[in-house]
Amino acid sequence: MTAYKTAEGLVYYYQPGADILLVFLHGFCEDHSMWKETTVLFPEHGILMVDFPGFGLSDVMPGWTIPDISQKICKLISSVSEEPFILFGHSMGGYIALEMTACTDKIIGLGIVHSHPYADTPEKKENRLKSKLFLEKHGVEIYAKELIPSLFTTHFVSNQPKIIKKLIQNVSTCQIEALTSALDAMRERRDTSHLLQKVLFPVLFLIGQEDKTIPTAYSLGQTHLPQSASIKIYENSAHMVMWEIPDTYGKDLQEFVGFVKQNAY
Repeated sequence: MTAYKTAEGLVYYYQPGADILLVFLHGFCEDHSMWKETTVLFPEHGILMVDFPGFGLSDVMPGWTIPDISQKICKLISSVSEEPFILFGHSMGGYIALEMTACTDKIIGLGIVHSHPYADTPEKKENRLKSKLFLEKHGVEIYAKELIPSLFTTHFVSNQPKIIKKLIQNVSTCQIEALTSALDAMRERRDTSHLLQKVLFPVLFLIGQEDKTIPTAYSLGQTHLPQSASIKIYENSAHMVMWEIPDTYGKDLQEFVGFVKQNAY
């Protein structure tokens, strides 16, 4: 898949296709490569993935915000295609995807993968500040060794050490400023519940029952907001269903894309 870079320093990956465009937005401490096994499930579709500031090959952009990057991605997608598209966002990517519903009318389906529309609670804000202090004191590699295993079930961590190690290595290549800027962006983001209430297209919610980052009860609170919702709760998944239960997850995404296509045209 061909990589491109915008004038502002965002790297994106685009592959045209005969079928509807699918856009994938990664989470915190990830990059576009997290979607590698997902995109192969849609060989006929156009695919677009973005590396957020400081992740993957994108430039570090101190002070970036969720609304700002959302507008940049909406503009980027418009430069590639004026056709409708289906949007998927994981964790931090979900925050950005939800904000994008305010700056484009081309979205016809939205997948919220281990994410939600709510602003940080005071406790969560404090935890993000503690993470910044930890990064500044101990560095990215030690932070990654603490963070990455916490995103998976204990069973997965025990049985898939090579995947955990690779993900830690990927994060360790990031600059501290990339991580602290992303933490600030998430900490300062607004509540987008009102945007989720306004959407007329179908929304897919993927929820990990063992997710320590976003508890199940918290995730379920958002599912009544859109007019059309499909809810998938995975008993043996934490915050990374695409690695933990790839087959079931893949079938659920294919089913959702098929449903959106059937009802959009």
